[in-house]
Amino acid sequence: MRTIRLVTLTLGLALRAAAGDLPDSASSTLDIRPGRSGEDKSCSVWVSWRGDQVYRGAGGTTKVVDGMEIWVTGRPSREYKQIGYMIYFLPTEPMFKNCVDAPREPDSVRVAHQRNGDAVIPLGRTGNQIKYRVIKYLATDAVGDAAITDEGVSATFDNAAAVYPSPRMIASKPMAMDGVPPLAPFVPRELLKSGIGRNVVIKVCTGADGRLDRPTEVITTSGIAALDNAAIQWASVVTYRPQTIDGKPTPGCKQIRASF
Repeated sequence: MRTIRLVTLTLGLALRAAAGDLPDSASSTLDIRPGRSGEDKSCSVWVSWRGDQVYRGAGGTTKVVDGMEIWVTGRPSREYKQIGYMIYFLPTEPMFKNCVDAPREPDSVRVAHQRNGDAVIPLGRTGNQIKYRVIKYLATDAVGDAAITDEGVSATFDNAAAVYPSPRMIASKPMAMDGVPPLAPFVPRELLKSGIGRNVVIKVCTGADGRLDRPTEVITTSGIAALDNAAIQWASVVTYRPQTIDGKPTPGCKQIRASF
């Protein structure tokens, strides 16, 4: 019988909170992107959003830059999700002396196009950072029963001129498997005897109590339904330690690869 290996793929690395734009219930990954011409790559960073929150604002005003909608004031009066943030560092500290203090709308729009975004919301300045939020509009039938968060931003609020307190680093630990039973008992015997050589990647999500709070998803199928189902059944009996943010247990997700 081929040895069965389990490899966990974590979704969360680190968070930066900025004036309430990163709620505690979500996590993100950091992905450094090159800055403008002549700048060091540390002058900008893309923060991919992994939360499922749905937002809706009170409206406002927009303009179009390079075919992308930018919200000058307020927030969209339709449902949307955030894809991530583009953060640019200003030359106000020695380590960022090579960074350029210049308008960033065209560059944020370029990133939004690459990320398949529908619009950009400037978030003004936070400490030595200029931030832009990339969002995706949702069709009405895509919202379903999801709770909608009212951001409480006035339709006349000037997004680019806003100044927020400096961000603080949040200590984040991803959810982890605690008790891991053998996978073999969940696999049909005839498949184990034949030697399989297949992988299944599943996504499990838990609440703050460490219990699964939604159906397990198959992210990458093995191509054999019985193996996919075995991985899902196995995940239901694993025990998990919930994700923590600043030491507080919070809902979180993890991808797990089961190799047969």
